[in-house]
Amino acid sequence: MSREIKPLAQAVSAQVVDFNEHHRKVEIAQQENMDRSKFLLRGILIAGGIMEVVIAFVSVTYFSRSIISRLSVVADNAVRLPTGQPLRPRLHGVDEIANLDNLFHNMASALVDAAEKERAIVEGMPVGFIALNRFGLIEAINPRTQLMLKVSENLVGKPLTDFIVAPGESAFSFEQVREASLGRTGNFQFRKMDGTTFPAELSINAINTSKQEVLICNILDVSERYEMEQMKQEFVEIVSHDLKSPLTALQGSLHLLGHGTLGVLNDRGKELVDGMQEETKRLVRLVSDLLDLAKMEAGHIELDYHSVEIASLVNLAVNAVTQPAKEKSIELDVECQPLEISADPDRLMQVLINLLTNAIKFAPLNSAVTVTSSSSEDTIEIKVCDKGPGVPAEWQSRIFERFHQVASDSSNNKDGTGLGLAICKLLVQAHGGTIGVDSSAGNGATFWFRIPRKPTTAAVNAPKCDDLSERTLQD
Repeated sequence: MSREIKPLAQAVSAQVVDFNEHHRKVEIAQQENMDRSKFLLRGILIAGGIMEVVIAFVSVTYFSRSIISRLSVVADNAVRLPTGQPLRPRLHGVDEIANLDNLFHNMASALVDAAEKERAIVEGMPVGFIALNRFGLIEAINPRTQLMLKVSENLVGKPLTDFIVAPGESAFSFEQVREASLGRTGNFQFRKMDGTTFPAELSINAINTSKQEVLICNILDVSERYEMEQMKQEFVEIVSHDLKSPLTALQGSLHLLGHGTLGVLNDRGKELVDGMQEETKRLVRLVSDLLDLAKMEAGHIELDYHSVEIASLVNLAVNAVTQPAKEKSIELDVECQPLEISADPDRLMQVLINLLTNAIKFAPLNSAVTVTSSSSEDTIEIKVCDKGPGVPAEWQSRIFERFHQVASDSSNNKDGTGLGLAICKLLVQAHGGTIGVDSSAGNGATFWFRIPRKPTTAAVNAPKCDDLSERTLQD
C-alpha cells in the first residue's frame, strides 16, 4: 500500500511544483505586462502634458498677439484723437476692445462735428473775431475781420496794435488796449490796409487753458452808428434853429397878448390865451429836453467840478420848488448832513430840482416830501421821498427811459415831457454814479442817487460839449 501511495505523492508533488512554477511564470508575465503598461501610460501622460503645454503656448501666443495688436490700435487712436489726426479703421467684434475703439471713433466724429459748427459760427459772425496769445499776437482771425481790415494775407503772428490808431504821434501798447477792453468795451480807431480808419468797439475776454492764456477779441464796426449820431446832431441843430426859436417868439407874443398889451381881451379870449401859453411853454420845454437829451446820449456832457456842500445845495433846490409846494400845502423837510464832495453843482441842482418837482407833483395835498442824505467812505446818497401813489414794480425798470411816465389818474401827468428822469440818469451816470427808485403801488416812492465823493476816471475824461440849458427840469 505504501508502495502505491508513494508514486502517487510524487506525482502530486511534481504537479504542485509545476503549478507553482507556472503560477510564478504567470505572475512574472503579469508583472512585466503591468510594468509595460505603466511605462506606456507614463509616456502617454508625459506626451499629453507636453501637448497641452504646446497647445497652451500656441493659444496664448496667438491670442496675446491678437489682443496686443487690437490694443495697439486703440492706443494709437487714443494718441491720434487729441491731435486731430485721422483714426485707424474701426475694429470689428463685440468684445470690450472693439467697444472701446468704437467709442474713440464716436468721440472723433462728435469732435469733428463740433469743430465744423464752431468754424461755421466763427466764420459767419457779423463781428470781427481775433484770437490772441498773452503777448497780443494774432493766432486766429475770421473772414469778417479780414473784410473790415481789407486784408487778404495771413495775419497770424502779427500784433493787434498794428491795426489800432492812437491819438497824435504816439502808439498804444498792448497793455493799454487790454486794460481798456478786458471784460468791457473799449472804443478805438482801427486802421485798414489801405490807410483809412474806422471807429470800432473792442471787447476782450480771457480764457485760461491748461497750457496758456488765450484772449478772444470781438470787433464791432460802429461807422454806421457814428453816421447816425452825426445825422441826429444835424437834426437837433435844425430843430434848435427852426422850431425852438419860433416857439419862443410865439410864447413872447402870447405873453404880451395875455397882459393886454395889444388890447383888452374878454374873459373867453383871456382863457384861450392862457391855455395857449401853457401849451407853448410845454412845447418849448419838450424841445429843450430833447436837445439836452440828444447831447447827453451822444456823450457830450461837460462837468465842471467844484467842492460842493450837500446840505447847502439841497436847500437851494428846495427853495426853487417852494411855490409849487405851497400851492398843494406840501411841507418840504430836509434832513441832510453837512457833507463835502467834488461834483458839478449845476448838474446836481438839475437832478435835485427834477426829483423834487416830481415828488411834489405826485404827492397828495397836505402831505410832506423829505430829502435825506447819507455817506460812506467813497460815495454819498441822496433820497427824495413822497407819500404819493408810488411806482408799480413793472414800471421801476422803465421809468428812467425817455417818454416813459407812470400811468396816473392825476391830471398833472400830462404836464411832463417824460424826459426829465432820463436826463437825471445821464447826469448821474456822467458823475460815475447810479440812480433808482424804491417803491410799491400805493405806498409812496423814494427816488435816490449815489455818486462818488471824488471824480472817477471816466467822469474826468468825459467828452466836452456845449453847455446845457440852465433851467428847471420837469418830468
